[in-house]
Amino acid sequence: MKSASTKGSGGNGHVQTYATTFAKVVDGRKQPIRGLWIRSERFYAQLTILNPVNREMRVRRAPLVDKDGSPVTTTAQNGTVRGEAGR
Repeated sequence: MKSASTKGSGGNGHVQTYATTFAKVVDGRKQPIRGLWIRSERFYAQLTILNPVNREMRVRRAPLVDKDGSPVTTTAQNGTVRGEAGR
């Protein structure tokens, strides 16, 4: 007989059995935006970074944040952040 404390995982009873995956972000014409990904309502920039020790290129995804440090949650905010970063 199982104890009552191990019954279920709490909450709504739904257990996530897979990892969330990254998805490409598309514009209004359904064209993918280069280097921009989304996962769990957060936007990520895909960057290729050179490791200076072994001269190996690695691909990383970094979360996008605004000036206050809070995550960017809309593509409009993302466009503003990208535009200011390029100046």
